[in-house]
Formats: sequence, structure tokens, C-alpha cells
Amino acid sequence: MTAPIVFKIKKGSVVASPNGGNGLFHNNGESKWFNETDKRIELRFTKFDGGPPSAVWPFGATPPPTGVVFDPTNGIVCMDEDRGFTAPVSAAALPLYVKYTADVVPPDPSIDKLDPIIIIDR
Repeated sequence: MTAPIVFKIKKGSVVASPNGGNGLFHNNGESKWFNETDKRIELRFTKFDGGPPSAVWPFGATPPPTGVVFDPTNGIVCMDEDRGFTAPVSAAALPLYVKYTADVVPPDPSIDKLDPIIIIDR
């Protein structure tokens, strides 16, 4: 299992730890995500292959917990403040690299979003 990715807001930016939210995920491995902010955080997952961005869903079938909304068709997860989720990584149809953004919802121009990369180990 990969260490949980934890989101916070510091000095006007969404930040994540460990490794700035970048991570190596193993196919069928468990991934954990947690929002430690006082705002709703939206994650948007897209292909990172040099082409135009298109939505991908990096998780296996799992129901979202209370305070978390999954939109697999559009590659979106929304986490309410102080909420998180655990989901298996399902990389069968994914590219090697997946990009995601983490932003507050509704958007706040005073808070910069984060845009790390996930590497999928098959």
C-alpha cells in the first residue's frame, strides 16, 4: 500500500504530502486519500501521455464513503472537509502516467490548485 495522500492549504495553495502528491501506485494495490482542509477538494484524473487531456478513472469498483462523491465517467472525486477514501487502483486500461489536479470547490482565485503525477506500476 502507498502512503495516504493528504491535502492541506498552505500559503494560498493546495498542497499534498508525501512527495507533493506525486506517487507510485501498484495495480490492484490500495490507495488512500484524505482532505485535511476546511474546504471541499475536487480531484480530476486525466491521461498524461502527451495528447490532449481526457478523463480516466484509476480506481476499482468501490462505494464512496460519506462526504465523498465519485464520478468515474469524468474522472472526478469530491471530498468534503476532513473526509477521505480508500480505493483499489485498477490500472488495466490506464496509461503508465496519470495526472490529477486538486482544487477547492467552489473555485477560489486566492488558492492555487495542485497538479501532481501518478505513475502506475503494472
